[in-house]
This record gives sequence, structure tokens and C-alpha cells, in this order.
Amino acid sequence: IKTASKTLIAGCKTSVIPNDGSVTSIGDSAFDGCTGLTSITIPDSVTSIGWDAFSGCTGLTSVTIGNSVTSIGSSAFSGCTGLTEINWDADAVNNFSYNSNVFYNAGTSGNGITVTFGDSVTSIPAYLFYVSNSACSPKVTSVIIGNNVTRIGNYAFSDCSSLTSINIPDSVTSIGWDAFSGCTGLTEINWNATAVNYFSSNSSVFYNAGTSGNGITVTFGDSVTSIPAYLFYVSNSAYSPKVTSVIIGNNVTSIGSDAFWGCTGLTSVTFKNTTGWYYALSSTATSGTSLSSISLDDSFTAAEWLTSDYSRYYWKRNA
Repeated sequence: IKTASKTLIAGCKTSVIPNDGSVTSIGDSAFDGCTGLTSITIPDSVTSIGWDAFSGCTGLTSVTIGNSVTSIGSSAFSGCTGLTEINWDADAVNNFSYNSNVFYNAGTSGNGITVTFGDSVTSIPAYLFYVSNSACSPKVTSVIIGNNVTRIGNYAFSDCSSLTSINIPDSVTSIGWDAFSGCTGLTEINWNATAVNYFSSNSSVFYNAGTSGNGITVTFGDSVTSIPAYLFYVSNSAYSPKVTSVIIGNNVTSIGSDAFWGCTGLTSVTFKNTTGWYYALSSTATSGTSLSSISLDDSFTAAEWLTSDYSRYYWKRNA
């Protein structure tokens, strides 16, 4: 057996694909419409999953993607409306395109999907959960990003409007354009990344995020020393993320230019360390205009300074 198909799984009701190395690929439309299939584990011997492979498997609740998978076809899990769990262990899957629609309408009939990226994963593919028709985006509600992920691809979670909370681990060094754009349901971002590259003015990582609810609380952990430039900046201010509260950890010594520009709903910024701050025009500056620690102790004033008065400067702190 080289390619799995419906004939391999009698009646399409069992989740067992041989784990003896005999299956190396899942064919196009292999289990299309197998509504009785409830869970599937793609063994580590499998390198490719064809287009529409599990399309319309409405009873499928759990999927595990083995770590050898490098290719997943368009609409492979489209219409899997009952999905509640995706365990993603593949580390070398090729980036998808904007019309791959891998998880089109997935998880929409229940409480949503929890996605777990295992510790073997270092890169989350571009356009992974993006669907060209945003009305049919997968209902991703929870994401667990493994401690070895270094890269989150462009549009990876774009339009996942049911996603409420994300944790960016300290291993992440690169986040692509619009990675979390359209995540309108976001309420919490825990940012622990220590070395993310500065973004550009058109990165729009959090375009329109958090706008459907009461807003987003962002917490920068004590492992963080630098907040990237343009992190929450959106060139069209009408689609700025609804960041309302920010907590800046003890060890932050640098805040990039325009990191919070346009966050007009931000009314509370808490600095755990308010001493030694100054602002300057250059990211390499070693001195500048001092910022009063007494003023920064006031969360409303700190928010006003970061979003308007001094938003376009680089902030530094003498540690």
C-alpha cells in the first residue's frame, strides 16, 4: 500500500491508517464525504495529503498531522464542520496560497477548534487557516504554539474571528504580514517573544483585531526586552486593532517607533519599571529626552504618550 483511499478504511468509520510505514500518501478525495469518520491520525510515514482528501467529513472531530507531512492539497479538510481538535506535528509543510482553503468552514457546527503545534514544529505555514471567503473561515477558538516555533507565516490565522487568546512564545523571531489580521474576537495577547524582527509600516500583523468585543489586553512578559516597531500599527487607522490595556514587563528596555500608533482605544499602560526612560528619533540612540517616571506611573498618561504624543519615537530605558 502506498496511497490511502476509501477502500483502506472499510465503511469510512475507523480512524486507523496503518502505522507500519506502508502508507506514504493520502490520495486526492481519498475520504471525501466519509461522514462516519470521527478521528484520524496521519502516521509519520505519510509525506503528502491530497486535495479534498477529507473534504465533507462532517463527523470528523480530531485530526493529528504527522511530522513527515510536507504537502497538503487545497481544501483537504474543507467542510469538516465537526472538528474540535487539530494536533499539528509537521514541521516542513510548504506554504499555502491565499486560495488553498485547507480548513474551509471547519469546526463551525460546534464550539470551535483547539489547535496545538507540537514541540517538533519550528514554522507555521503561511495561509494555514486563511480562507478566501472570510464568511467560511474555520472556527479556531484556541491556539497553543509550541516552544520551538520560530516563524509564523503570512496570513496564518487571518480572519479566525473566533480566536480569543494567543500566546507568542519566546522562541518566535519572525511573524509574517497579516498573521492575525481579522481576528476580531481577540481579547488577550501574551507576548513572550524576545527577538522578533522589527515590522514595517505595512505589516498589519493585527489588522482589525479585537474589534468585535471589549478589546484586547496585551501582556509583555518579563523575558521580553524589546517591543518591535510597528507591532500594532495599521496604515489605515480605521482598521487598527482594539488594544485597550497593555502591561509592559520589568525587563523591557526598548519600544520601537509606532508600536502602538493608532490604538486610540488604549487607555491603560502599566510599566512594571518606570525609571530611566527616554525617547529619541533613532533606534540606535543611547540618549534622548527623558520621560518622567512619575508620569509613567500613571497608566492613562503612559497610554496617551505611547499612542499619540511620543508614538513616533523610539523609546529606550537605561537598565
